[in-house]
Amino acid sequence: MHWVALIGACAAGPTPMEEETARDAAPSEPIDTAEAQPADPPVSITGAFVTEDCTYEGYPYAIDILLSCGDERFGAELRLHTFKRHAHAHRTVFADQRITLRDGQLWFDGYSPPRCVRIDSGQRLMLESNASRCSTLALHPVGSVYRLTEPASGLCAGLGVAQCDDHAFTGGRECGGIDHRYLPLRFGSCDSALEFRVATQADECPAEFPVAECF
Repeated sequence: MHWVALIGACAAGPTPMEEETARDAAPSEPIDTAEAQPADPPVSITGAFVTEDCTYEGYPYAIDILLSCGDERFGAELRLHTFKRHAHAHRTVFADQRITLRDGQLWFDGYSPPRCVRIDSGQRLMLESNASRCSTLALHPVGSVYRLTEPASGLCAGLGVAQCDDHAFTGGRECGGIDHRYLPLRFGSCDSALEFRVATQADECPAEFPVAECF
């Protein structure tokens, strides 16, 4: 509210016209858009599901197909793998980290046939080529990031009983010779859920190119 100091102002206060003028001149209260317009979960989105909740040598982790290097082990569980940077100019997200949320299902479309995600009895994320067996999953907005949830169970994707320091070496290396590392991925209590952003491009790796081995 603007307070106007008037010499000899009477105790009766401002006139109705003065009140209306003051209201017009006063700046409006900022609207809390986060509360007024809560974000809706995305219906369709494509990219790498990247979390900074754990990092290794400056690399965040992304959901990844186990041991995907031209000979994908589609029967194995998904895990977290350090987000793969790309030295080439197009900076394309690798097929084993590129996921599409479509019709309430997660799909890896870069394979023939495409594979979707199914949650097994051990709360692991498994791959499935039969759409009728895919789990219904969703991205729940938490500010500018998301939790990966299974609405039917109320569970969220996280590390299970593991900690960030439990990472292990995959056998491959990244830009600058940095190890590729991985962590488990399980559904459990949302109190310990990981938070993901969706990256549509890989990070830059200037002046370096992948060697002819697992990148």
